[in-house]
Order: sequence, then structure tokens, then C-alpha cells
Amino acid sequence: MFDFKKLLEDISTYAILIPILTGLIVYRSSSKEIKFLLFFLIWGFIVDSPRDYILNQRFNIWAYNIYAFTETMFMLWFLEKCSNKWLSDIIKVLFIIMFLLWFAYYFVFVFQIFELNYNDLFDSISAIIISSISAVCLLEMTKRSERITILPAFWFLSGIFFYFFCANFIFGFLQTDFVKQIWFIHNIINILTYFIFTKAFLVVGKLKSKQSQNLLSQR
Repeated sequence: MFDFKKLLEDISTYAILIPILTGLIVYRSSSKEIKFLLFFLIWGFIVDSPRDYILNQRFNIWAYNIYAFTETMFMLWFLEKCSNKWLSDIIKVLFIIMFLLWFAYYFVFVFQIFELNYNDLFDSISAIIISSISAVCLLEMTKRSERITILPAFWFLSGIFFYFFCANFIFGFLQTDFVKQIWFIHNIINILTYFIFTKAFLVVGKLKSKQSQNLLSQR
């Protein structure tokens, strides 16, 4: 019997290869921040692709939670590079807070009180923070330029905002059986996000290398 949700899951897993290959093509024209974003996408593919074939549930939970932590830290770093001075200072504080929150959950509560599980609290807080900051960055960008669609930063920020804003409500159900029924929505969000990132890399390819180096310096 045809399983539409399983098909979406497979497409979601491997659709990331589209922005990765596009990013590799325009690698030389990319700024340092964009190159790091490309490496992060590769890291995401490495973590996500084998999970269906690993039967050890404990390993899968650890892999997901470690990826969620690195995702949050990287996104905050990336957004800090896209932000102005006052927002940059706020992000640096949030960077420390999110690190301490993750550390406290795993190395205090998990090993002392609770059984290891998905950290839906961390994911939800992270999604709210990242989507909010990316929205502010986009708003600030509109004040500086009328042709923001020619800037790769606009498309990268749009992809980040779209993913974390849309996926936020799903993260709240990670420890429930209901998440299995709605996870296909997350897969659709993933696929659409990858297309936005692909567009961003294509825009990078249209610019000269020197121009690309200044794309994320919004201060």
C-alpha cells in the first residue's frame, strides 16, 4: 500500500542535497558565513540520513538532541552576523542562556531525575527565539534597502524564519504519540525551507565574490 507520509519523509531527508549541491557550485563566491551555513546543512544531512536505519532508539534520541543543540548555537551565530549592534548584543546573551539551558537539562536533570527523551522545551524556546530574531533582522533589512530580494541574506533569513516559525508548534508534541500523526507537516516545512535556501545560493552565484563578502554585514 502506498505510504504518502513515508514518501514525504524520504523526500525531506534527501531534498537537502539540492541546496547543498547548489552551495558547492557557488562556494567560491560565498562569504565566510554562507560557507559555514553550507557546512551546517551537510552536518544536518549526515545526522539525519542514517536515523531510519538505526534501530537503537536511545542513539536516535541523542543524535536528535545533539543536532538540536548545534542547530540553535549555529543559527544564533549566523543571525548575530546578520544583525545590527543592539540586536547583536542581545543574541550574545541568548547564546549563553541557551547553552546553559541545554547543559542543565542533559547533565543535571536527565542523569539525575528523568529518563532520556526528546527535549521539547529546548526546541520550542529555541524556535521562538530564532524565528523572532530572524523576523527582526528581516525588518531591519527592509529599512536599509528597497531591493532586498537581490540579497542572499534576505533569502537565508527568510528560510530560517519560515522553518522555525512554522515548526515551532510541532516541537511541543515531541514527547507525545500525536507527533507521529503530524510529523508529515514538519517534512513539508523542511522541503519548502530547502527550496528557499536553494534560491539563496542561486542569488549568491549571481554576485561577484567581493560583493558576497559584505552581504551579512548589516551593522
